[in-house]
Amino acid sequence: MASKDVCAPNYLKGPELVGLFQSLGFPDSYTFVEGRGIQTLDFGEGLSRLAYTTKRLEALNKSLQMPDAIRKFIENVQAPQDAINSIQDILQRFNLPLGIQIKESAMNKKIFLSMIKRMMNTIMMLV
Repeated sequence: MASKDVCAPNYLKGPELVGLFQSLGFPDSYTFVEGRGIQTLDFGEGLSRLAYTTKRLEALNKSLQMPDAIRKFIENVQAPQDAINSIQDILQRFNLPLGIQIKESAMNKKIFLSMIKRMMNTIMMLV
């Protein structure tokens, strides 16, 4: 999502990243003024694309919106199959989405398993 390789087919420019996260409900903006770039109410302005994306993905992870984020990302890249393959590789390699922390309770495990199922269903529908 926040690749440093500008030539990568799934590279998203700052305004594209902000647009993606706006579509997920974040009231962020992008200004083409030197040093300002990405602007957020909660983190200020001038965030790097990587820092911005990391903070927004952490928030989406906590609110169980990661499946929606994955779907929207895949819809907005030039090489959706490459994105799907990368996501599937990560899920298979680590056996769970990055950044998820499971607390030992039946309810949290149920929510976690439900989220994994939604993520996999979303990915498989796009294959």
